[in-house]
Amino acid sequence: MKVNMIRFLYCLFSIFIIAPFVYTQNGNFQNPPEIMSIFTSSPPGGNWNSSLTWGGFIPAYFFSDNIQIASNSTVTVTGNLAVNGSGLTTVYGELQDPAGGPKFNYNSSTSSSLDIYNLFSIEGTFIVNNTARVYVHNCGLLKTGSMTFMNNTSLMVDSCATVNITGNLTLTNNLSSIVHGTINVTGDVLVDNNATVIGTGTVTAGGSITINNSGMLFDWSVSNCPDNPTPCIATMSGFGLLPIELIDFNANLEDKKIHLQWTTASETDNNFFTVERSFDAVNFDEISTIDSKAENGNSIYNLEYYFDDLNIPNAEVVYYRLKQ
Repeated sequence: MKVNMIRFLYCLFSIFIIAPFVYTQNGNFQNPPEIMSIFTSSPPGGNWNSSLTWGGFIPAYFFSDNIQIASNSTVTVTGNLAVNGSGLTTVYGELQDPAGGPKFNYNSSTSSSLDIYNLFSIEGTFIVNNTARVYVHNCGLLKTGSMTFMNNTSLMVDSCATVNITGNLTLTNNLSSIVHGTINVTGDVLVDNNATVIGTGTVTAGGSITINNSGMLFDWSVSNCPDNPTPCIATMSGFGLLPIELIDFNANLEDKKIHLQWTTASETDNNFFTVERSFDAVNFDEISTIDSKAENGNSIYNLEYYFDDLNIPNAEVVYYRLKQ
């Protein structure tokens, strides 16, 4: 759930700045300070390294660039892509590479985001590192070879979206993932070192699924594959995992507060709810606890709950999570 606080977008012009190379005293090359430029592909797209694809300069990925693959554009990559800044990449059209092509290394020192609405296809290795976020929206499709998420990264997959992986999938080091759609893995799946996957979706592996070191994959807490995993499937087992049935959870901006409302259809031995808030959909902080309205924690009737966040943060987007 997110609430748009301020969203003003002016698309009058783009500023492109070429920064000079910077060398240290020992003569080694050093990236210049981060400078953000906006690059939008021109339909029908073309080769990434062609200036005609972007109508000017070619994104270098050295800086905090804002890169958009426009609808009806197909941008083809012929070399490795390494994202080292804190920029945004949005794929409304298609970004793909030839068979057996490059790898995509998403290594961010600060939060960056890859948003996929249509098709993102990289035949090589897909690596996401250091707080970067990947979100497959709507009915988008992410296709890669082996995929690794590590070091406080996040992966979100909408209910209609699909992730197809022809190699292995590794989720580790405090990954946070919400999967309502489908992840298909030809090889093995490893969920390790406090990596957490929640949601109502499905993860299917042609090989094994292994869960170690406080990892969590839906309602699995340990390695749990059949003797002959063909395939090995992890899926949310539906209602009954939590002591409540949640009908809805909504947030609305009203005057100088954010009004949260949720409704339960039933509650069993329920004690309280925890309301949490985040600015990046990864790191959440507790802001309140709300006691259950059910008598002795049990109810078979609809119960409505409300909470007003009066401490409105200075942020464009605010995320709220209901913990139970």
